[in-house]
Amino acid sequence: MMETRNNSFENLILLCGVIIVLYKWFESYQEELLSPFQEINWLHVGIYFVIILSSVILLIFAYKRRKQHLERKRAEEEKLQRQEKQLKGLLGTTFGYYSSDETREKLREIKKAISSIPEKITSKYDLNGFYEKVENIISEKIGQENELREREKARIRTEHEEAKRREQEREQKLKESKIEIKKPIIERHGKKLEKSFYRVKDLSEDERLRAISQGFKHYRGIELDGHLCIGGFYIKNNKKESSYHFTAKHLFAELRPNSKIEYGLGDKRADVAYICKDYKLGLEIETGTNKIEQLAAKIPWLERNFSQWIFVCSRKVMGKYVHLVDGKKSFCLSPKRAKEKVLELTAPKCTERI
Repeated sequence: MMETRNNSFENLILLCGVIIVLYKWFESYQEELLSPFQEINWLHVGIYFVIILSSVILLIFAYKRRKQHLERKRAEEEKLQRQEKQLKGLLGTTFGYYSSDETREKLREIKKAISSIPEKITSKYDLNGFYEKVENIISEKIGQENELREREKARIRTEHEEAKRREQEREQKLKESKIEIKKPIIERHGKKLEKSFYRVKDLSEDERLRAISQGFKHYRGIELDGHLCIGGFYIKNNKKESSYHFTAKHLFAELRPNSKIEYGLGDKRADVAYICKDYKLGLEIETGTNKIEQLAAKIPWLERNFSQWIFVCSRKVMGKYVHLVDGKKSFCLSPKRAKEKVLELTAPKCTERI
C-alpha cells in the first residue's frame, strides 16, 4: 500500500516537471510559433467560409427539392396506376344479372366514374366501343324482358280463361244439382228452430240439417277459456255482427240462468247482463272496432245502470280499454278472466231473478 502511494507521488512530480519544461520552451519560442497566424488575412478566411457555408446550404436545399419532386412524381405515378386499374375494372363490368333498367343505371354510374379519370389514361382505351357494347346489351335485355312479359300475359290469360271455364262448368253442375236437391232441402226445413245459437253436440243429425236449411251457419269458435269447441256452433246472426261477438254473447249468457242478452235501458244496451235482486252486472264484449269516443259516451250509462261492469276483450286490444276502468266497479278482462269474474260476482246468493 505504501509502495503504491510513493509511486503515485513520484509520477506527479515527474508530470509537473514536464509541464514546467514545456512552458519554458513555449515562452522562449512564442514569437516564432505565433508569427504564421499573425500573417493570415482573416477577412479572406471569413469570406471563403461564408461562400463555402452558402454552397453547402444551397446543396442541401437542392437535394431536398429534388427529393420532394421525386416523391410527388412517384405518388402521381401510383395514383395513375390506381386509376388505370379502376378503369380496367369498370370496363370489365359484367351485366348478366342486371335488368335493362339496372344496366342503364349501372352504365350511368360507370360513365360518372370514368369522367373523374384523367384523359391521359382513358385515351389508351376504346371507351366509345365499350359504351356501344353496353347499349347493345341493354337493347337485347329490353327485347328479352318484353318477350317474358308477353309470355306472362299469355299465361295469365290462359289461366284466367281456364278458371272461367271451370267456374262455368261448376255453375252448370250446380244448376243441375239444384234441380235434384231442391225438394229434399224443402223437406228438411221442418219446424222452425226456436233459438239462434246452438252447440253442434246438442243437436241431432236431423236438427243440424234443419238448422242449415233455415239459414244457420256452422262456426268453429272457441270456448271462453280459449279452447277450441268440439264440433263448434250453429249460429244465426245478422250481417252487422261478427260471428265471434255473437258467439261470445251466448257463451257468457250460458254461465248463469239469470242472464239477459242485449239488455236495454233507455237508448243503450249491454251485450250481456246478469240481473239479481240487489245487484246488476253488465258485460260489453269489445273486438277493437268501436271508437274510444263511443265507449267513453257509454261508460256513464253503465255506471248508472249497473252495480259493476266489465269490458271483455282479447289481450291484443286490451291496451285500448284498460285505461277506461278503475279495477273496482269496472274491469277490463280477457274472456277467460271475465268468465271467472262473472262466476265470482254472481255467486248463488245473488243469482235469484228479480
